[in-house]
Order: sequence, then structure tokens, then C-alpha cells
Amino acid sequence: MNWTGKQSTRLSAWCIYILAAMMIAAMIFMSSFIEVIVPLHAVAPTNKHLFIFTLESCLGVGLVILFLLHQLIQKIDNEETFTERNIKNLRLISWLCFLEAVILLASGSYYYPWLFVAGLAAFVGVIVRIIKNVFCQALLIKEENDFTI
Repeated sequence: MNWTGKQSTRLSAWCIYILAAMMIAAMIFMSSFIEVIVPLHAVAPTNKHLFIFTLESCLGVGLVILFLLHQLIQKIDNEETFTERNIKNLRLISWLCFLEAVILLASGSYYYPWLFVAGLAAFVGVIVRIIKNVFCQALLIKEENDFTI
């Protein structure tokens, strides 16, 4: 069986749906989760509300990122890969990754492991930014080829 581009984009779309469902479930059950980990001393009771705020805000930003990724994958599925809209979405995704990094960096003041996750979020933001730059170059080449007879 050959793996086609359409199958790959559909798999990506399903992964986005599954991640979105997991993130929404995490937001819904956040309080219960926190009540379980506080007695385990993973989070100090005094920082419980800060921990919830960090997780909820990061999950909210993450859902927006998933929505933009879904738009991107739909455009790619419709063979509209190198477009201004996709470049805008990638740019926004990268800035949202940097926003996540800032939220997590600030949260590192009360929970040190957030500093590591902040570094990961910034790293993903840089990768997406580079992919955005590749899309910009590809769009220029595409437009140049469209004007060639």
C-alpha cells in the first residue's frame, strides 16, 4: 500500500481532532487533576491557582494553534499549499508558541519545570518560523513560475 499525500493530510487532521478533544477534556477536568496532584506534593498548595491559570491559559492558546493548524491542513488538502493565508497562519502559530513560552517562563517563578517547557515552546516557535520562511520563498518561486510563459 502506498501512502498518499491525501492520506497523510487526513491523518494529520485526525491527530488535530484527537489533540483538541484531549485538551478540552483537560480543561474540563483541570480542577480534579489539580486536587489529585497537590497531595502528592507535585504542586505546592499555595501555588494551586497559579498552576491552574498556567495550564488553562496554555491549553487555550494551544487550542487556537490547533485551529490554525487545521485551517492549514485543509488548505494543503485542497492543494492550496503556498498561499498568503498559510503564511499568515504559520506566522501566527509561531507567535502563539512564543506567547506560550512567555507564559511558561513567567510561571517558572513558582514551578521550575515550567522553564524547561518554556524552552521547548520557544524551540517549536523557531521551527515554525523557519517553516514559514520556507513557505514565503516557495510562494515567491510559485508566483515567478506563474508569470513564466
